[in-house]
Amino acid sequence: MLEKVQKTNCNNCLFTKNRIVNEERKKQILDTCRKNKSKFICHKASKTKQEVTCRGFYDQENNQEINKMLEMLGQVNFVTVE
Repeated sequence: MLEKVQKTNCNNCLFTKNRIVNEERKKQILDTCRKNKSKFICHKASKTKQEVTCRGFYDQENNQEINKMLEMLGQVNFVTVE
């Protein structure tokens, strides 16, 4: 299954200083993702009802070895959500 991932961190990415939630809420979100074995969807993508993994989440929370393998197999599509 092809995974869509935001090409770059957006301005209000959960993984930047400009995030739109506080540190406690960020921790809750990430804990929920880990518990549910789910990905964090980019908030820009969610506004347009798209399923695009947040770039910060992809870079920091996913297993980097698996990411590289999926990229080599052509299973990751880096997209830009406007």
